Amino acid sequence: MRRTPFLYSFYFISLFHLLALVAAWEPAVFYSKPLLMPSLLLALIKSTGRLHGPFVAAAWALAFSTGGDVLLMMEKNAGPLFFYFGLGSFLIAQLFYIRAFLQLGTIRIASTWSLLYALYYLVFIGSLSKAMDLPLLISVALYGLCLTTMAWNSWRTSGGNLMLSNLGVAGAILFVASDSLIAINRFAMPVPSAGFLIMSTYILAQYLIAEGISRKAALSKG
Repeated sequence: MRRTPFLYSFYFISLFHLLALVAAWEPAVFYSKPLLMPSLLLALIKSTGRLHGPFVAAAWALAFSTGGDVLLMMEKNAGPLFFYFGLGSFLIAQLFYIRAFLQLGTIRIASTWSLLYALYYLVFIGSLSKAMDLPLLISVALYGLCLTTMAWNSWRTSGGNLMLSNLGVAGAILFVASDSLIAINRFAMPVPSAGFLIMSTYILAQYLIAEGISRKAALSKG
């Protein structure tokens, strides 16, 4: 993405949010979180000039990620149902990211990587299944399937040149890591510095995915 005031705003808000987490400054954490993905969305729009192709899907993914952030924030005061709403919003975001990656072209993904993604999904869901009731397990398993599929499809951003444009791959893996930390901290055991680890991996994941899609799209044009 081109360096624009919106992108620098995203950098600033991200740094501010993470420092607020470290300082346990709750009001700053609360009010800065909903600004993270909108600032990245505006940076993406400004960078591309006119949204087209995979950028449209990526923009929708960031929009639904914003919705997911806000809905999950509401869970504490508005009730546990908002966890499901937030999960649903993020599920739609993953579907849009899958669409964005599919629009980048057809890239053959090594079967070894495919098996690793599938194995991680099965082991992770299996290890958490005893800590969840059936409706929650179904919801988390469905979301996890979409998330893993998104990460698997991110290999399309590699373009056969991992040194040049594998940012989307790294971002997708970090997205899996962030959501895995959420699940472990919520359903299995407390994770030290969970808030900082979850948000730092999440912010970097979203940025790298957007950057990876931008670079791959630029390469395709060239």
